[in-house]
Amino acid sequence: MKTKFLVIAILFLSISCKEKEQEKHIYLTDNSVIHLEDLEGNSFIYEQIIEQHKGKVIYVDFWASWCAPCRAEMPASQQLKEKYKDEDVVFLYISVDQNNSMWEGANNSFQLNENSFIALNYPKAKLFQLREVSNIPRYMLYDKNGRMLDDNALRPSNPALNTVIDGLLKI
Repeated sequence: MKTKFLVIAILFLSISCKEKEQEKHIYLTDNSVIHLEDLEGNSFIYEQIIEQHKGKVIYVDFWASWCAPCRAEMPASQQLKEKYKDEDVVFLYISVDQNNSMWEGANNSFQLNENSFIALNYPKAKLFQLREVSNIPRYMLYDKNGRMLDDNALRPSNPALNTVIDGLLKI
């Protein structure tokens, strides 16, 4: 009797795991959106993240752990983030790495503890195709209504970016 129960439980778990794996596969083959994952393994969709931060200026940084120019911009990005920490500005860091462990290591070294994601369907997602996001670092800027204002925004190290963000905060 116990053996029969154990066999049934194992079969149920096996089927359940396969169904979840198939759901995730179907989910990830939808390239009309960017599929993201955070450091805890939670799944998100890019557009939902943008929607979630409506009411704030949104600065998106597309980067990768292996990209020297991306890494060179991180200190300036951290300074910018610190400068606007009490303002209605959010910084999103989206890695296009193909290797999760490299992304996780770079996250740790740059202390990207919040709003850091890896794009699971780079470069296939529609936004990457439409906006020609093939060179990184690449920055995008959204207004408080969640509208993309610039799909090739200034780099964090460019002092003029402060003026742009300050102007958007006044609107």
